[in-house]
Amino acid sequence: MENDQTLRRFVLRARRIAAHSLATEPDVLRGLADFTLAGSLALDGTIELRRRLPDEEIFESLAARLRPVLLGSESIYHEKVLTAIEGTLAKADTKALDISECLLETARLRERWARFTSTNLVDHRYSVGSVKVDGTEPVSQVSDSQLALAWLYGDLVHVDVKGEKKPGTRLPMKERYSAAVPYFSDVALLCADTFELILAISDLGLLDLGSEALEAPVVVGLDELTSTGLAFIAPAGGDEMPAFDIASGALPAGFKQLTVTELLRLNQKNRVQVRLEAADGNLIAEHEGGVTRNRNGTTHAWRALVAGAITYELTFDVEADRLLQPRCTMTFETVSTNEMALEVARFERDASRSAVIRFIVDDREFFTVPASAATQDEARTMDISVEVLSDLVAIEAAAGVQLPLVAASATYLERANLRRMRLLWEGHVVPFVRSPLTTTVARGVVPDVLGVPASSQNFADLQFPSPALLIRHPLMEPGSVREAEANQQPQDLMEMVIPVAEPFVAWAPDIRTVNGDSDLARPSPWGLSHFDTSSLLGDGWSPERGITTRRRQKS
Repeated sequence: MENDQTLRRFVLRARRIAAHSLATEPDVLRGLADFTLAGSLALDGTIELRRRLPDEEIFESLAARLRPVLLGSESIYHEKVLTAIEGTLAKADTKALDISECLLETARLRERWARFTSTNLVDHRYSVGSVKVDGTEPVSQVSDSQLALAWLYGDLVHVDVKGEKKPGTRLPMKERYSAAVPYFSDVALLCADTFELILAISDLGLLDLGSEALEAPVVVGLDELTSTGLAFIAPAGGDEMPAFDIASGALPAGFKQLTVTELLRLNQKNRVQVRLEAADGNLIAEHEGGVTRNRNGTTHAWRALVAGAITYELTFDVEADRLLQPRCTMTFETVSTNEMALEVARFERDASRSAVIRFIVDDREFFTVPASAATQDEARTMDISVEVLSDLVAIEAAAGVQLPLVAASATYLERANLRRMRLLWEGHVVPFVRSPLTTTVARGVVPDVLGVPASSQNFADLQFPSPALLIRHPLMEPGSVREAEANQQPQDLMEMVIPVAEPFVAWAPDIRTVNGDSDLARPSPWGLSHFDTSSLLGDGWSPERGITTRRRQKS
């Protein structure tokens, strides 16, 4: 409704006015609204008059916040707000509610607000004129309203003062500002009183202001704006910014995430290619790095940041313009996200399969370090670490969440479940679990598909989201059935079984559309290394076999 919308908008603005430093203390604001003069009379008959005024820069911001309630074209002009209040009160059931005090307060506010219309520029508290001591250059009386509005529209927000406000420009700016302080302080007090009346009407149940009007931030209140997110860079060019789909990980052509390594590499001289090679010279993998250089006396340091968190530092002394034997050390920086941990894990796995690590700058080899081979157990651990972190990062991207950095070890089953959920988030049909599968159903109902609501899943020391699932096998049928414990509705505990050594399959219907059992026939493999799926999916079953979608006809 229009009245409700007007009052909600006014409440937002009134809260912003009340949050101003000059309005947070009502006594301070009332003191500014009271026009007072202090004077001292000298023995020679001259008098000195003093008016205490707030800092103009600070008061300007208060006056600017008040302007919408004084401007007739604004939706929260005070006349429109009062009309909306009266319209809201007119709908009240006066037999059930006593709104007499609200009506009286509305009338009082309307009388007070009438002094601040653009056509009522008579004396608010005083008027002033001037003339030189010799009787020349007289200025006729100008009301404090004209002075205040001449300050607002001539000195603050505009330049050309027109109409009834024009006479206010005949006096110096200090007179205009002196009149503006009590004038606009009175407006701020009126806004506060109008706000209190609106709250009282809301308490009577005649108005639903909603949480937005009452709770939304109305001031910034910060000396620094800090935003946390991701930054992406690309070569300059093109007229328009391309569309981003960060959740899916599909960046526009040429774009890459800005990392510390990429920041260093913005300078061509800092770019380094890190080549991981086998003993026969074959390339195992290649990573990009960024370089920093230091010099301390005769000692030089050359550092390459690789995988976002691994620093190779080459230090060497210079003696008579000759480089002495360099020393190489490797250190790990703090890893704060699963994505950073994944990049480090991939580099470590690649390095463990290599014989040497070569650092190439400007297409020339700068230095080489030997790589350390991993034991069989270490290699297995690295493979699993890469897979786990890859799954977590993929779920973060698909679900639009930031998961804590995983720190603890996971169980066999947790690994399998994490991979299942990743594939489901990515829109795959996946082999889910072997038969039998127990479910709770309404009494006498045999389901042809089982539903699982969205939830949180445990993995090691963290939780991650799972989408809503549907689970099915074309040949599933009820095995044992028994009554469930007493509930509001009669229910059965039913074991769904599959008469062949195949698993149930699952998909996320909000992500993947399945049009029939033929879409279930070839579920995506889990693809986990160092993992035997037979205990979870059935002995001898593999994704290549698929699942049976039709029963064989009996001969």
